[in-house]
Amino acid sequence: MSCIAGLERFVTKMLTPDGTLGLEGNHGIGKTTFVEVNMVRCIAEKHKVPLSRVHLISRCAGQIDPADLGGGFKTYKGRTYNCPPSWLPTSKKYDDKMRAIFGDEYQSDTIYEDYYILFIDEWKRGNPLIHNALMEITLSHKIFGVDLHENTYIVVADNDDLDIYNGNANIDPAQMSRVENHKYAPTNEEYLNIFKAKTDAGKMHPVVLEFLMTYPEYIVISTETIRECAAKQQKTASPRDWEKLGWRLQNAADNNFDYVELQESDPVISGELSDIATSIVGVHGAPFVTYCNDRKGMSVNLDTIIYGKVEAERKVELKKLEEIKKLSIPVIAYTGARKIAENKLKKPEHGAHLLELLQALPNEGVAAFFYEWKAKDEKSAIDWMGYSGARMNVIYKTLGGYKKWCETMKSRGIDINSDEPIDGD
Repeated sequence: MSCIAGLERFVTKMLTPDGTLGLEGNHGIGKTTFVEVNMVRCIAEKHKVPLSRVHLISRCAGQIDPADLGGGFKTYKGRTYNCPPSWLPTSKKYDDKMRAIFGDEYQSDTIYEDYYILFIDEWKRGNPLIHNALMEITLSHKIFGVDLHENTYIVVADNDDLDIYNGNANIDPAQMSRVENHKYAPTNEEYLNIFKAKTDAGKMHPVVLEFLMTYPEYIVISTETIRECAAKQQKTASPRDWEKLGWRLQNAADNNFDYVELQESDPVISGELSDIATSIVGVHGAPFVTYCNDRKGMSVNLDTIIYGKVEAERKVELKKLEEIKKLSIPVIAYTGARKIAENKLKKPEHGAHLLELLQALPNEGVAAFFYEWKAKDEKSAIDWMGYSGARMNVIYKTLGGYKKWCETMKSRGIDINSDEPIDGD
């Protein structure tokens, strides 16, 4: 359940405000983003309210002063009353009591009909006073005896390996028991989908996505590797770092200076690209730059295959599919699907050319290509597939129940090796 989809189901279907959700994992893997984006959306969907009615309150434990969390005291007729800080949502019962005592002088920013997420990031880095306050918050959702707003979800997050990270190793078992800790570990597919969306939106340079599709093992670095590099004071890459590198390169390209393209013919720019990559993704900058140098030889001209008019040129590019590194297939599938979704198949021969391309790919490449295309332009993808038996066949080969499907096609008199239109359409 540590993947994004599993945690979203947990938040939507099971989590209630009386619990405290904990997210643990290495740095830069998206724990904070999950709370700020995914969890806000899940709470809104759970309670069937607009996003604007879910309020995120985010604080870092290592930067909180005890007064920031506990507030102060106000004296009235010889007695003192605890006054929580304005950023904490308090219950209506407590606020009504304070208004009865202090009148209009007492103000609360809490919107009682709305929902709140109190997010304490890097919660193991707080000092002992902060952790004493967090004991009460995580167990009873109170701060110095004051009830928080009833619709307040509390989330804490931190790195989970204190042999690597500079957290508080003296958090006692009683405090740990009050947090429902979940390992935060999105799948490579989930990360790639995030990176694809950012690339499509022009927020990441395509080469970073292509590299990570080709070498997904670099998306999340193992704890063992992080530990080894930390001992040598070497920087490693995290998903956050890859996103940052993608943004830096895209920003340069938007300013008419594409380091990736220019470095192929300019050694000076190549050196600068190496320095930039190393500064952001550390020891993983070297394989990234090597990929940038080699990527021309790892790709084929999809425009020529699909839209080309010269048959000999098309055959040359199709032949390359048999020779390029198998690792490049995900990149070809992704870029090809995007190209078709954008440029369409405007002539009958384009559809036939696409069939040739897919027939040259392994099943996993076909599946990646088709579902990427379908996600971007479902009608065109379905219409293309249903045109002939051969086109359906190249897709159905990647699915379960293929043998039964073949028997069904045979009973209907459909030739799964022919690209002629079914029923003469």
